[in-house]
Amino acid sequence: MNDNQKDHDLLIELRADVRNLCIEVKELKDNIVSRIDYLEKEKMEKEEATALYNDHEDRIRNIERNKPAVLTGSIAGGTAGAGAIIYAIVEIIRNL
Repeated sequence: MNDNQKDHDLLIELRADVRNLCIEVKELKDNIVSRIDYLEKEKMEKEEATALYNDHEDRIRNIERNKPAVLTGSIAGGTAGAGAIIYAIVEIIRNL
Protein backbone atom coordinates (compact mmCIF):
# COMPACT_ATOMS: atom_id res chain seq x y z
CA MET A 1 0.00 0.00 0.00
CA ASN A 2 1.43 3.36 -0.95
CA ASP A 3 1.53 6.52 1.16
CA ASN A 4 -1.27 8.17 -0.82
CA GLN A 5 -3.60 5.27 -0.09
CA LYS A 6 -2.71 5.36 3.63
CA ASP A 7 -3.36 9.10 3.75
CA HIS A 8 -6.65 8.64 1.92
CA ASP A 9 -7.77 5.90 4.34
CA LEU A 10 -6.78 8.02 7.32
CA LEU A 11 -8.78 10.98 5.99
CA ILE A 12 -11.84 8.76 5.52
CA GLU A 13 -11.55 7.52 9.12
CA LEU A 14 -11.11 11.05 10.41
CA ARG A 15 -14.11 12.27 8.43
CA ALA A 16 -16.26 9.51 9.92
CA ASP A 17 -15.03 10.34 13.42
CA VAL A 18 -15.76 14.05 12.94
CA ARG A 19 -19.27 13.25 11.65
CA ASN A 20 -19.95 11.06 14.68
CA LEU A 21 -18.59 13.75 16.97
CA CYS A 22 -20.85 16.35 15.33
CA ILE A 23 -23.87 14.09 15.85
CA GLU A 24 -23.00 13.56 19.50
CA VAL A 25 -22.51 17.30 20.10
CA LYS A 26 -25.88 18.03 18.47
CA GLU A 27 -27.60 15.42 20.67
CA LEU A 28 -25.92 16.87 23.75
CA LYS A 29 -27.03 20.37 22.75
CA ASP A 30 -30.60 19.18 22.17
CA ASN A 31 -30.66 17.48 25.58
CA ILE A 32 -29.37 20.62 27.28
CA VAL A 33 -31.96 22.77 25.52
CA SER A 34 -34.72 20.36 26.57
CA ARG A 35 -33.51 20.41 30.17
CA ILE A 36 -33.37 24.21 30.24
CA ASP A 37 -36.89 24.43 28.79
CA TYR A 38 -38.16 22.04 31.49
CA LEU A 39 -36.43 23.98 34.27
CA GLU A 40 -37.79 27.27 32.95
CA LYS A 41 -41.35 25.89 33.02
CA GLU A 42 -40.95 24.47 36.54
CA LYS A 43 -39.09 27.36 38.14
CA MET A 44 -40.64 29.37 40.94
CA GLU A 45 -41.08 33.05 40.24
CA LYS A 46 -39.27 35.47 42.55
CA GLU A 47 -42.51 36.87 43.97
CA GLU A 48 -43.78 33.37 44.79
CA ALA A 49 -40.47 32.43 46.44
CA THR A 50 -40.47 35.64 48.46
CA ALA A 51 -44.05 35.05 49.62
CA LEU A 52 -43.22 31.46 50.62
CA TYR A 53 -40.10 32.61 52.49
CA ASN A 54 -42.04 35.32 54.33
CA ASP A 55 -44.76 32.83 55.25
CA HIS A 56 -42.19 30.44 56.73
CA GLU A 57 -40.51 33.27 58.63
CA ASP A 58 -43.88 34.38 60.06
CA ARG A 59 -44.67 30.83 61.17
CA ILE A 60 -41.26 30.42 62.82
CA ARG A 61 -41.58 33.77 64.64
CA ASN A 62 -45.07 32.78 65.82
CA ILE A 63 -43.76 29.47 67.18
CA GLU A 64 -40.84 31.21 68.89
CA ARG A 65 -43.15 33.85 70.38
CA ASN A 66 -45.54 31.20 71.74
CA LYS A 67 -42.88 28.69 72.81
CA PRO A 68 -43.36 29.29 76.59
CA ALA A 69 -47.11 28.75 76.28
CA VAL A 70 -46.63 25.65 74.16
CA LEU A 71 -44.10 24.18 76.58
CA THR A 72 -46.32 24.98 79.57
CA GLY A 73 -49.28 23.34 77.85
CA SER A 74 -47.19 20.31 76.97
CA ILE A 75 -45.91 19.94 80.52
CA ALA A 76 -49.38 20.40 81.97
CA GLY A 77 -50.85 17.95 79.48
CA GLY A 78 -48.10 15.45 80.18
CA THR A 79 -48.53 15.82 83.93
CA ALA A 80 -52.30 15.44 83.68
CA GLY A 81 -51.87 12.38 81.47
CA ALA A 82 -49.41 10.80 83.88
CA GLY A 83 -51.73 11.63 86.77
CA ALA A 84 -54.66 9.96 85.00
CA ILE A 85 -52.60 6.82 84.37
CA ILE A 86 -51.48 6.65 88.00
CA TYR A 87 -55.07 7.16 89.17
CA ALA A 88 -56.27 4.36 86.88
CA ILE A 89 -53.58 2.00 88.20
CA VAL A 90 -54.49 2.82 91.81
CA GLU A 91 -58.18 2.17 91.07
CA ILE A 92 -57.35 -1.18 89.47
CA ILE A 93 -55.26 -2.19 92.49
CA ARG A 94 -58.05 -1.09 94.86
CA ASN A 95 -60.58 -3.24 93.08
CA LEU A 96 -58.41 -6.37 93.26
